[in-house]
Amino acid sequence: MWGWKIFAIFSAIISIWAIFDAKSYDSSVQMLGLAISIPATIGLIFFAFNKSFLSARFWRTFAAIYIAYSVVILGISVQDLTAQHTESGKSIWIYVGAFAVIFALQFFTSLALWRYSLRPQTI
Repeated sequence: MWGWKIFAIFSAIISIWAIFDAKSYDSSVQMLGLAISIPATIGLIFFAFNKSFLSARFWRTFAAIYIAYSVVILGISVQDLTAQHTESGKSIWIYVGAFAVIFALQFFTSLALWRYSLRPQTI
């Protein structure tokens, strides 16, 4: 379970940084991402530390929303990274690595939220 705790703390640090960097966001998609990532990080922390918060139904619904959002973001990321690769001429492996990091963060957060939604919740 230490792996989940480390991942949750890492995600919390990224979320805190994103909150303070929000003034530099120039699109509503970035603000939507921040609005979705904050509760996702909260759920991830409660999952990692085996604490109950809100109902399982809430987390199941939120997990489904987060997974749908992640699929859209991954699709946009592929398009953006492909366009940047063609314009810059840099090695494709830089962009493959960036996509792999984005995918891993989204996948493990989605997995944690879904598992958290399956736990019996008591408030």
